[in-house]
Amino acid sequence: MSSKSTSPNRTRCVGSFVAVAVVANADAQVFSASDSVFAPASWSVSVLGASVTKAGSASQVVNGFATGSNALLSSINPGGADAWTVSIYENFYYDPSLTPGTPSSVTLTFDSRWVTQNFSRVGPAMRQGGAVWAGYQPLNSNSWATYSFSGWVAMVSGTGLPLPDFSATAAPIYFGFYQRNGGTVPGVGYQSEFANFSVSVTAPVVPAPMALLLWVAPAAARTRRRAS
Repeated sequence: MSSKSTSPNRTRCVGSFVAVAVVANADAQVFSASDSVFAPASWSVSVLGASVTKAGSASQVVNGFATGSNALLSSINPGGADAWTVSIYENFYYDPSLTPGTPSSVTLTFDSRWVTQNFSRVGPAMRQGGAVWAGYQPLNSNSWATYSFSGWVAMVSGTGLPLPDFSATAAPIYFGFYQRNGGTVPGVGYQSEFANFSVSVTAPVVPAPMALLLWVAPAAARTRRRAS
């Protein structure tokens, strides 16, 4: 599910990111992160396309414009066909190997607007190992708006790929956003702004090793006493 709502410029926190793991109750824990500064060192940028000539080039920089700290994502598509510029937040990841099984929920939110070319598109993105998902959504505006995506299907829609691997041997999952450069004129540049990125993953609680040790030790002691 995805949603869009218009929003005024919002106060942005000081610092490059916030990442926490919170135990919500006895059955679930929430892993979350946010970034409103978009320091280039915290993000990686790649361009995906049907061929090398369609991949183009891209950059993400901090550019204030009139809105404060945010990211400007620019791409050039020399082939004149679809290219996907993907930005991944490298300071946070969800590790399925620690909580095997499909997490009950995932939510990704950011603010965005297009700066040039009103037919570029934005959406959520994920990376696991060598696989990248760009959840295509026909959403963007030249005015600031908040985009929120809930559920794993919304994160991968439009890519034709299966869900990420959530097994005990799975690689970590990273999150971010993308811009679609779908113009038909080779060499035309596209620019979109982003702000207030956040992601949240809810997963089952797995007993900590120390908790298991505290449970096993008394049992072993009882066994020794009975043997003596």
